[in-house]
Amino acid sequence: MKKLLLSLAFIATSAGVVSADVVELTMSDQWGSTDCELTQWTQEGFTFTPAKGTNAKDKVPVYKQKNKEVRFYALNTLSITSPANSEPMTSIVFTLSKQGREEQAIITPSAGQMEAQTIGNNTVTWTGSTYSLTLTVGETNSLHTEGIAEGSGQFDFVKINIVTGNSTVDKPQDTDSAFYMCNATADNGVLSEWIQGNLKFSAEKGADETVNDPALKNDEEARFYAGNSLNISTLDGRNIQTLEFVLSEQGLQQQAAVSASGGTVSQSQGSNITWTGNTNSVTFTVGANDFGTNPSKKGQFDFTQILKSKSKRNFPSA
Repeated sequence: MKKLLLSLAFIATSAGVVSADVVELTMSDQWGSTDCELTQWTQEGFTFTPAKGTNAKDKVPVYKQKNKEVRFYALNTLSITSPANSEPMTSIVFTLSKQGREEQAIITPSAGQMEAQTIGNNTVTWTGSTYSLTLTVGETNSLHTEGIAEGSGQFDFVKINIVTGNSTVDKPQDTDSAFYMCNATADNGVLSEWIQGNLKFSAEKGADETVNDPALKNDEEARFYAGNSLNISTLDGRNIQTLEFVLSEQGLQQQAAVSASGGTVSQSQGSNITWTGNTNSVTFTVGANDFGTNPSKKGQFDFTQILKSKSKRNFPSA
């Protein structure tokens, strides 16, 4: 199929490249001596984002001080992002707690691969080469040490060792790059999440179940409907500064007001939509049809290209 080209001259702010070796992170150092629900945390520059996911019993990730472990339940997720200016993560080893060994679920990664998990193993290991990774806990404790595999899965660990560097992923440069919506299939496929180069794109339907999903139309136009959203983030934490969305003919006719989670959106009737800011993650949300040249539907955000103009990198003063 013909892919939708997003042409970006990607600009980022950097203080140089920092190459790490092995970082060891202990959960009790972060969470202390009190049981609690987990929230996003940062250790040694690595960002960890826990989420309930689709857990049917509303069980959220927690810290258990008695075992000095973090505990993720069935279908909970853990996203890990490497520090700004670091090399990609190439290996992550989780040291399981006693409970983690007994109730061990299969872990599924969004990138790379897990080494084969076995009953009673002390560690769970991921390998690959990425700046950002999401792990999902299996639904059942299929690796229970006593063969009791009918309970809910868990992922409970006390320590993480992360290796960075020696990567097969090229370090992103401040030069023109081409990005494609290559996870979209033909026949007006639904857009969801994809990674190209140093950028991650996440399309969301939004809370209103009556609206359409974000979609690829005619193999060349990204179409977002009122209530849909698009997050664009960098994988290594460097900052985006400007974006221009080249609207399609349909996009100009049905142009919605587009808001951003940070920075400034500039738009007017009959013109492309531009954004300026200085952040490593920005979410655009589609509103009402306030700028359409021939409005006949609810607001839409339809574009064929995203342009990123080149600018000077900023370095800290000595």
